[in-house]
Amino acid sequence: MSAAEATRWDAPDFDGQPQKRLQPNTSSGAQSRLGPSVEELAQIESEARAEGFAAGKAEGLAAGEQEIRNLRHQLQLLINGFSKPLSDLDTEVAEALGELAVQIAGRLVQHHLEVHPEELAALAQTALSLVGDMRREAELRLNPADLNMLQAGGAQLDARLVADPTMKRGDVRVHTPTVRIDATLKARLESALNALRQSVEGGR
Repeated sequence: MSAAEATRWDAPDFDGQPQKRLQPNTSSGAQSRLGPSVEELAQIESEARAEGFAAGKAEGLAAGEQEIRNLRHQLQLLINGFSKPLSDLDTEVAEALGELAVQIAGRLVQHHLEVHPEELAALAQTALSLVGDMRREAELRLNPADLNMLQAGGAQLDARLVADPTMKRGDVRVHTPTVRIDATLKARLESALNALRQSVEGGR
């Protein structure tokens, strides 16, 4: 018998049931168990990125809130300093309060002078009046922006006007050969604080 004429012989099923041959499972469910698809991997990566962004955003917000709390605490310390008698203030706190007052007043003065430039002219006239007859020999020193504002406003000042870039807005100085008048914002605030301190101490 040749190989071509040969037939496969299967052992009989002694249970009387036809024998079933095992077939490989090629369903999509079996294939899916081999690992996630490309679409699933992309979805996992997208979700991981979103979670990482949310975590980073939360950390940034927490750091920002902490910084705001620190600034509020520092400001509260300065405010509490105002409730104490001036003579009892710690030197460091007093200096901090003074510097804060200068900064706040400087911003307010700059805004005020831009709206009311005539106030600067009045301040300059007052400072010049302190030198009396030496007024025509006086040198009036101002911040360059203030000087331009005075000149644009046509202020009549019997003095030589000098632009001094080292001076702040609202500062005024008058120099003569023998007298110097310091009408800077800092000097005016210090004078007001000294007067307030004397008033508080005198009322005890």
